[in-house]
Amino acid sequence: MEHVERIKQILYAYVTAGLIERDVDKAVAYMVDDVIGVGMGEQGFASSKEALRTIMQTTMKQEKQAEEQAEYQAEYQDVKVVLHTEISASVYAKITLKKICKEQTSLSRFIQLLTLVFREGDWYICATYAIPQGLTEESIETYPMAFADQTLKQLRAELRDSTFELMNASLSGGIFGVYVVDGKYPLYFLNDSVARMLGYSKEEFENTFREDLSEVIYQEDKEYVKYHLERRIPEEEDYTLRFRLRKKDGSLVWIIEHGRQTIDKEGRRVLISVVTDISDIVELQNNLEDKTALLEEQADELTAQNEELQMQSDSIAEQARRIAVSEERFRIALQNTSNIIFEYDLIHNTILYTDLTDGAKDIVISREAAGNHFLADGTLTEDSVREIQHILNQIQEGALQKDCIVQAKNIQGEVGWYRISLTGIPDEHAVVTRAVGLIADITRQREAEIANEQEEQYHQAVLADVMATYTINFSKDIFESCQVHDVRCEEVPPNTPYQAYMEQVSLKRMSEHDRSAFLNTLTKGSVLDAFEQGKKELEVEYQVLNPDGTNVWMKDILRLLTDSTTRERKGYLYVKNVDNDKKKSLALQQKAERDSLTGVYNKGATQKYISEKLATLDGIKTGVMMILDIDHFKKVNDTYGHLFGDEVLQQIGDILRNYARATDIVGRIGGDEFCAFFRGIRTHQSVKALAKTICSQVEQIQTPMPGGITLSCSIGITVCDGEQKTFEQVYKEADDALYVVKGAGRNGTAFYEDGK
Repeated sequence: MEHVERIKQILYAYVTAGLIERDVDKAVAYMVDDVIGVGMGEQGFASSKEALRTIMQTTMKQEKQAEEQAEYQAEYQDVKVVLHTEISASVYAKITLKKICKEQTSLSRFIQLLTLVFREGDWYICATYAIPQGLTEESIETYPMAFADQTLKQLRAELRDSTFELMNASLSGGIFGVYVVDGKYPLYFLNDSVARMLGYSKEEFENTFREDLSEVIYQEDKEYVKYHLERRIPEEEDYTLRFRLRKKDGSLVWIIEHGRQTIDKEGRRVLISVVTDISDIVELQNNLEDKTALLEEQADELTAQNEELQMQSDSIAEQARRIAVSEERFRIALQNTSNIIFEYDLIHNTILYTDLTDGAKDIVISREAAGNHFLADGTLTEDSVREIQHILNQIQEGALQKDCIVQAKNIQGEVGWYRISLTGIPDEHAVVTRAVGLIADITRQREAEIANEQEEQYHQAVLADVMATYTINFSKDIFESCQVHDVRCEEVPPNTPYQAYMEQVSLKRMSEHDRSAFLNTLTKGSVLDAFEQGKKELEVEYQVLNPDGTNVWMKDILRLLTDSTTRERKGYLYVKNVDNDKKKSLALQQKAERDSLTGVYNKGATQKYISEKLATLDGIKTGVMMILDIDHFKKVNDTYGHLFGDEVLQQIGDILRNYARATDIVGRIGGDEFCAFFRGIRTHQSVKALAKTICSQVEQIQTPMPGGITLSCSIGITVCDGEQKTFEQVYKEADDALYVVKGAGRNGTAFYEDGK
């Protein structure tokens, strides 16, 4: 509770400083240095305290230039604090900001969501969000995490792009991806290297060939590429093609394409390719062929030509070696996905390149401290450091691929799990001197695995945790023995009559409904019938009354057997406490029956429960069915938008619930149509008074703009006074009455009898 109140104080102080007092320094004092701001300024995003300070100062300066000094007041609604862990939390609030300028008042409403971390004895803002109006309270707890996942994925994608660009520096080519759609190849992505290779800027290339990348393929090579991509490659995973592309200036470039096909999350076929400019090699090969022919015609120049050919061959071999090394890097990058990619020099213990932050690049790593730098200067356990050293040794001894899982504390002080994979790269002498490394953050996966293990252990413990075990002889109708492990179960002496005892227990500790189910399953007659039917097990769940007045859900499991010697029919009765699981199940059932927007019953549950009520009606027990429809609801949506329309539906659900008792049913059965069933004897006067009160409450719902549309509703009513009717019948009667109201101009009530 202390943390919750402190977090609320920070929310109020932050809003007051930034929006009321307009004191930027005071507002950012509540933030960490690496705070993230979303929905801030024209760019919509800021990634540090200084960036946020600049945005806020610029905004205030523009306001001062646009108008005279204004006075601000803030009102808060629905302030909610969610503690995610001991050091992370979120606070949510609806805020109305009143602005008074030149004796004119204007209002603006927004939702403020802050994410905070606990550091050095106090809470600080680490992220401030501009929240869509459609965000529901149920999604508040997951929204910051979902936003963090999305942001991290974006940042990591940017980091991977920089790594690929670093690797591309040693290649004449790059990476691109395309979709395969109806004989066309829409652009999926590309890096700057591909665009530069063809004489375009990246933006110019994307605008020109976004719809179909095949337009850049040389006309004579298009059928060759199409044949392989659409007929041969779909049966394979990886492929290699060699063809020509047309540059912006009209010239041609020969490329070799190493690709891999995959399927994106929407089921579309995607090709990811590494391309290399081999024009020089092709030209050299063509020259080689020409000069070989020339050698056959000019025997007298054989010696000179041989020397020249040897030089060209050496040049080709060197270029091929460089291409092979670069292609190996891309092959490894394509086969593995990770948050961090780096290349490590095993001889000098040096990181050659990495996509970590700039401060962690090009660090000389000692064998003792290697792990600390692999994870962005995080701190590893001793066991984790030993794991990293072990796989480094194995790679250096000739192993081509090794990985390990380590636990580390990152620079924010948060402990996580990481998988480090190393792939050895041999040099021209087949000696492994370098390794490409991949570091994947598997914290969420590992925590899920641990949680699943703990959940499974708990589940097994519940199954094994029997409150009591009874041995029963059904042929003699007696208890033979018992083992009781819980005070809520009774010791039953041997030879106690079974049938009489079960009836006594059910009368003493169970409700009428549970007693019926209990006895129908476990009475002697029911059990003997089960024996005849060949059943091996019977189960029944019920609630019992504890001495303290509370109810607890229990389950009886009766295992049936026949004594092989005496042929007597016996059973082992296991009593288990299933209170937690049962209540969770009932809660999920209730949630499935509720309308997600208004919280009242949905259409299916409404029909089910009203049908049950109707089945119990007689001359004494009566009921009233009402159908409520919002007048001109489409005009409300068109005028104020669907968000306000949804808010109206929520308020009407609240109004109906306020006048419903525990025995009444309130549900939403259509877009703006509600249904209510009130149990009990009611006179026409009292029913009509209730309906008018509901109409009056609807008229009091405030619209966003003063003087706008006045809300109203129409209500059709039918009285169920004992005659057995189905839901369909009473619904039609109330609906007919509703149309009487609409025909009379809406905004009123009518009984079914009035419209006959």
